[in-house]
Amino acid sequence: MELEVGKLYLCIKDVVMNIGGIRYHRGRCYKCEVTGCITNEDGDATHHWGSVEKIMEYFTEAQKHRSKTIKSIIGDG
Repeated sequence: MELEVGKLYLCIKDVVMNIGGIRYHRGRCYKCEVTGCITNEDGDATHHWGSVEKIMEYFTEAQKHRSKTIKSIIGDG
């Protein structure tokens, strides 16, 4: 999955940074404003993801799930 500018991505697993703190929260949608990046909770639009595998571990494209509830996608956790 490539991150495309203008698309929304649903976080399916909290993203905790090595320096501490959650930068993406499970169940929230985040926008891609820079190719290959997803804007995080701090408003950093240039947070780059190193691999497709990492992206897929934490996100799914929100548009694919328009008719589903968030709970049905991410579960009860």
